Amino acid sequence: MGISEIGDGLTDLAGSVSPELAASFGTLITILKAAGVAFIVYTAYLVAKSILNFRNRNSIKRIEKKVDEIDRKLGLILKSKGKKRTQLKRK
Repeated sequence: MGISEIGDGLTDLAGSVSPELAASFGTLITILKAAGVAFIVYTAYLVAKSILNFRNRNSIKRIEKKVDEIDRKLGLILKSKGKKRTQLKRK
C-alpha cells in the first residue's frame, strides 16, 4: 500500500461526507487547535515555574546554611560569656 493509495482513500472519504458533517469537522478541528495551543502554553508555564522553584529552593538552602552558621557562632559566644560570668562570681 503506497502513499498515493492512502491519499486516494482520504480523498474518497472526504467526498462522501455530507456538508453538515464536514462543517462539524471544521468546528472540531478549530477546538482541537485551541486545545493544542492551550497545552503548549501550559507546558511552557510548567517549565518556567519549575525553573523558578529550583532557583528559590537553592536560595532557601543558602539562607539556611547562613542561619546555621550564625547559630553556631552565637552558641560559641554564649558559651564563652557563660564561662566568664562563672569566673567573675568565684572571685
